[in-house]
Amino acid sequence: MEMHDARRRKGTGMTRVLVVGSDNREEQVLLGRLRKAAGLPPEALQRCVDLDQCDLLLVRDTPALRSAALHMASKRPSMRLWMHDDDGAVHDGRAATPVFLDDQQIQSALAPRVDVTTDGLYLASGAKQVTRLLRQRLQERKGRALLTLQGQPQLLIDFEHDQAVPL
Repeated sequence: MEMHDARRRKGTGMTRVLVVGSDNREEQVLLGRLRKAAGLPPEALQRCVDLDQCDLLLVRDTPALRSAALHMASKRPSMRLWMHDDDGAVHDGRAATPVFLDDQQIQSALAPRVDVTTDGLYLASGAKQVTRLLRQRLQERKGRALLTLQGQPQLLIDFEHDQAVPL
């Protein structure tokens, strides 16, 4: 096992989703459908309650909620906005006309991009060195690390946001 300093060029590895206009059961069904479509493990798609911390706003497509969602999203251009109908079909909420997203498009949007660069910074090898460095980074709560096994990326850790994403 080796540990490298890592930086992601795109994506975060975990998508935080705020679902609006659905009860808890329907929210879980929607999140489960998105996880399944994207082929994600449960921890890679998380429910979010703070709009400013979310990556994706998923809103029931009604006139009132659509208007409110467009207003919220206009102040957050980097956040994705998706709408869903009563059957759970999802479409891009920013598009002029609804074009429903198929599983491939959902996967492309949500699947973590293994687009990690280590910038050539090798940090540790072996259990003792990796453990010592992990403890240090956890206490500092700074940076990211990529754990590799036999040269293959296994785990991306974001110490600042207290997240880990299996690759």
